[in-house]
Amino acid sequence: MTGTETDTATGTGNDDQGISQTTTSATGTYVRTDTGATSGRAGSGSYGYTNIETADARAGYFTRSETGTDRYGLVYSFDDVSGETSGDTGHLHFSTDGVPFVDPAVDPLPNVTRGYRISP
Repeated sequence: MTGTETDTATGTGNDDQGISQTTTSATGTYVRTDTGATSGRAGSGSYGYTNIETADARAGYFTRSETGTDRYGLVYSFDDVSGETSGDTGHLHFSTDGVPFVDPAVDPLPNVTRGYRISP
C-alpha cells in the first residue's frame, strides 16, 4: 500500500506532569495492491478521520476515541494492541499518523516530517 496523508494535530497538556489531550484530524489517499485471498481488497480511494487521545504518560494511562478510518483501518487484519481502542484505557500510545505503537517517554519527541509506506 502506498499513499499520502495530510494531518493537523492540536493539543494541550503539561509536559512536566506527562499529561495531554491531542486531537488529530487527517485526510488521505491510497493505492492498495493485493494478491491471493485478499485480492478483492485491491484498489484506490480516500479516507479521513479525527482521533482524540487523552494521556497520562507517567501513569501509563491512555484513552482514545476515533471517528472515520485511519490508514491502519485500510490494512487487512490490522490488530490494535494498544489497549486504548475507542474509549478503553490502554498502556501504549497509538499513533494514527506515525509508528503505530509507542511506549512514550515523559519528554515530548521532536516534530518530524511524516510519510508512510505499508507493505502487505
